[in-house]
Amino acid sequence: MQLMPMRTLDRLFDEFLPDRGWLPAMDIAEDKGGFLIALELPGVDPKDVDVSITGRILTVAGEKKAAGEEQEYHRVERTWGSFTRTVTLPDSVDAGSVQAQSKDGVLTIRIGKREEVKPRKIDIEAS
Repeated sequence: MQLMPMRTLDRLFDEFLPDRGWLPAMDIAEDKGGFLIALELPGVDPKDVDVSITGRILTVAGEKKAAGEEQEYHRVERTWGSFTRTVTLPDSVDAGSVQAQSKDGVLTIRIGKREEVKPRKIDIEAS
């Protein structure tokens, strides 16, 4: 079986899926206080990003604008265009406790947990 060259695959994707956009890398972590979501958005102005939460659904959407003026490129490896990342969070999420911060090309979103699901220490009475 012969493998298809990458440029042929790229042409096929461009022909059948011309508006692929791009997806920023995303990490999701959990600690006892809540959830931490980090997205790599280098070169994206925070004004071009929307963060919303509806129930347990977190959506991050935005656009990375093309660099500079139109030119005849010999090679293009940087990506731009619009993106949308949607994540379904656990039932324990507190949708009213969301904070978002952008620093050094990384968007960090902190979402708290509902009080009733946070771990709490139980004191033991000695008799």
